[in-house]
Amino acid sequence: VLTDRIDLDTQITNTFVACGLPNPEHVANKETLHALVRGRPQGRVVLSTIFKFAGSDQPIANSGDWILLVDEAHRTQEKDLGAYVRATFPDARRFGFTGTPIKKADKNTYENFGVPGEAYLDKYGIDDAVADGATVPIYYTGRMTNWHLHDKELDVVFDTFFAEQSDQNIDELKKRGVTIGDLARFEPRIKLIALDIWSHFKAHVLPDGLKAQVVAIDRKACTAYKRALDDVIANDLMHSGKLPEAEARAQASAMSACVYSANEKQDRAAGNEDLVEFYLDEAAEKDAKERFKSKSDPLRFLIVCNKLLTGFDAPIEAAMYLDNPLTDHNLLQAIARTNRTYEHKQRGVIVDYIGVTKKLGEALAAYRSEDIEHAMRNDEELQGRLRDAHHAVFVHFKGLVRSTDPKADAMQALARLGAEDGWFIFRREAKAFFDAYAAVAPDPFVLQFKNDLKWVAVVVSLGASKFESKEEVDFRDFSEKIRAMLSEHLEVTGLTTLVKLRSLTDPAFWFDFDAEAREGDLQTAAVRKLNELKKILSEKLAESPAQYGRFSERVRELIERFEKGQLQAADLLKAAEDVAKEMVAEGAAYQQSSLGEKPYAISKMLEGTPAQAPAFEAAAAAIADVYDSDVSAPAGWHFKDALKKELRQKVRRLALNAGATNWKDLPELVEQYALQKWLKGNGS
Repeated sequence: VLTDRIDLDTQITNTFVACGLPNPEHVANKETLHALVRGRPQGRVVLSTIFKFAGSDQPIANSGDWILLVDEAHRTQEKDLGAYVRATFPDARRFGFTGTPIKKADKNTYENFGVPGEAYLDKYGIDDAVADGATVPIYYTGRMTNWHLHDKELDVVFDTFFAEQSDQNIDELKKRGVTIGDLARFEPRIKLIALDIWSHFKAHVLPDGLKAQVVAIDRKACTAYKRALDDVIANDLMHSGKLPEAEARAQASAMSACVYSANEKQDRAAGNEDLVEFYLDEAAEKDAKERFKSKSDPLRFLIVCNKLLTGFDAPIEAAMYLDNPLTDHNLLQAIARTNRTYEHKQRGVIVDYIGVTKKLGEALAAYRSEDIEHAMRNDEELQGRLRDAHHAVFVHFKGLVRSTDPKADAMQALARLGAEDGWFIFRREAKAFFDAYAAVAPDPFVLQFKNDLKWVAVVVSLGASKFESKEEVDFRDFSEKIRAMLSEHLEVTGLTTLVKLRSLTDPAFWFDFDAEAREGDLQTAAVRKLNELKKILSEKLAESPAQYGRFSERVRELIERFEKGQLQAADLLKAAEDVAKEMVAEGAAYQQSSLGEKPYAISKMLEGTPAQAPAFEAAAAAIADVYDSDVSAPAGWHFKDALKKELRQKVRRLALNAGATNWKDLPELVEQYALQKWLKGNGS
């Protein structure tokens, strides 16, 4: 397994080890590599960088036995290093991998790895990765487009940019020719963009705890962005956060770091003091990268020009503020820093300040259009996605007239959905609606959907109670940008307490059967009671299906008749009260027998004729003693397979001797009951 970067080599090695392969061998140096491949390495998985093959031009024996998996196959395979690998393994089978589309003119990659006549052996495209959830889609938006820069427009915008400069400076620039670099590092422009970056970041990225890179055109521009961001953030903290200036500036400074390479000769020149001040050596750079990946660390921005645009994986990075005219491979690699999956991250965002996306076709002209079609999507597509998601939700409720009572409206909506299948389809579509809204917010475009979003949140909350017996409304899976709004709305409508489910032993459980004590209206009480019974019954069935199985069909029938409108809320409550009382009676039935609670439950599991009842009671008591005894069932028995097997054998023998017809299946039933009752009872 070959790659061309040390960090990838380490990453792939760790992955192979983590996956449990028994024989991955990471090669530390050239000598070890050559000794290994020229020895007898059958059955080995060898991992190395391609650089260790430099100078290796003699073929090894049995090279046809080798399979070469080459990562980043588009980068280092067409020059000397690739030739050395092929000279060493002339007959090996070669498979190339790359996450970067291959350029149109790059024929050698296909020849080196593909089947003759085919462009790809297999292609896993950008859309495939997004569909599989391996990456998030990348969207771009152009900001401050009057500052976008292109070669053909430099003369037009020059006078605007440099209007306040001295005539001498203007003459000097015009003499040597104005470049994009002159304009991209122009400090008044950078200060305005820094203000826009902070505004965008606060609204779209910071609420979900995510982070960003700022990509400047060169090292001097990096330091200019650092200064400008420090000032913008500090001023904001002083005015909106009411912080003292010293504290505000300290916090602002901690929020960004520059990462670029040193140039000792240039850095010593007058006027380059910032390049020295903001430079991070190897150890400091490593620390900054690790801190950037941590959600709790205050470092929010990495300001770069060349470094960290390839191979740097920080899933927390959600935005890239682009002020560097990248093209081709450099552009694709850079924007991919934002496509890793992370909690609450629905997309990567490229905010373009230099005009790359304005002429995206030109920037990526070296690639086949079908390979890079969705490398970046226009941010305006998100608005269309929100419209579509809204329509998908509300097509279920066509013609439904809403009143001033959100609970009553939500109950009508749930009736439209019918049974559980309809609910789960709706829940998935509602999630897509919430996600699409969060992706566009806080753009004013979302305001037309705000009331509908809140209404859907009520339907989701009641539906989660009705169909899934959930006790609490929880929007932790949603973006922070809408989470607070939805939670506040549900609190106002009283739904945060509606879905609290109680047990049979809770006195409040019985209030719903009393018109004077009941919480909420009749319909709400009926829905709550069904969900409480479902939850209670599922717990009872897990403990002792033989005792409580007969209630399962009755509760299922009540639910079905109520959902079909065949049972009114008052009648449902009466029937539910009967079921609940019978379940309580079943739980106390052992008190009328000669057995304790546990032996009584076990006696219900034994199958046979009524005439065998006395024998079954004796057997049940003996079986309970097996699990009660510290000798036969010492502490920790449930962790030891041999001991569990021995206990099952004792139960089987006692059941067989008592004449139980289900003596073969009984040991597993008793063991499940013991895990529920004995372990739960002693706190294990």
